[in-house]
Amino acid sequence: SEGGYKALMEGSSVSHHYLFYVLVFHIFIAVVTLVLWIYTLATAHRFRKNKALPGVYSKAHARDGYRTYIGIWATMLTGAWVYSLLFIF
Repeated sequence: SEGGYKALMEGSSVSHHYLFYVLVFHIFIAVVTLVLWIYTLATAHRFRKNKALPGVYSKAHARDGYRTYIGIWATMLTGAWVYSLLFIF
């Protein structure tokens, strides 16, 4: 049997279009979260290297960290959504 998206869809009663949009939404959130996470880490590394921490950047780092945290949770929740559509419904 072949693998991939088409093979996974065969076992699901969910509409192809609906699942596809949920999957694209999940991937979008995951990519945005990854970019935020990399930005947060790179900026923290740069400020630490310049010995600017703790300092003015600390509030921005906390805000960026919180956004990344929300993105990680959103990725987890949408991943569970995709999983449930593929394997449960």
